[in-house]
Parts: sequence; C-alpha cells; structure tokens
Amino acid sequence: MSIPLQNLIDNPSLIDDLLDYNISLCCYCGCKLKGNITGKNKTPKGIACDDCYYENLGKLIEEYPKFH
Repeated sequence: MSIPLQNLIDNPSLIDDLLDYNISLCCYCGCKLKGNITGKNKTPKGIACDDCYYENLGKLIEEYPKFH
C-alpha cells in the first residue's frame, strides 16, 4: 500500500500502520501494543498493556485477605 508523502507529513502515525504487520491490542483498553512502549503482558484474558496489567494486578492484591 502506498501513501502520498504529504499524507505522511500531515499524519506521521500512518507509518506505524504500515510497519505493524501483527498488530496486537490490549484485551482491557484496546490500545495498540508495542513491546518497549506499552509493554506486552500475558493475562488469563489475553495480552495487556503495562497500565492495565498493573492496575488489575493491584486490584487482585487488594482483594486478597491480609495476613495478621
């Protein structure tokens, strides 16, 4: 697929779409996963970005009974 140069200048994110052959989306928020930028974490529901992964991990920890 070719993209005119002016379109790339106007919207540089178009190049990301060309380079993403295997686009994965976060199973919680639906953002595009890019390993070093968003993180890719395996969960029982699928692959999640770092933000969603740690948010859900924190919720699980809070729900777990505390030891006394």
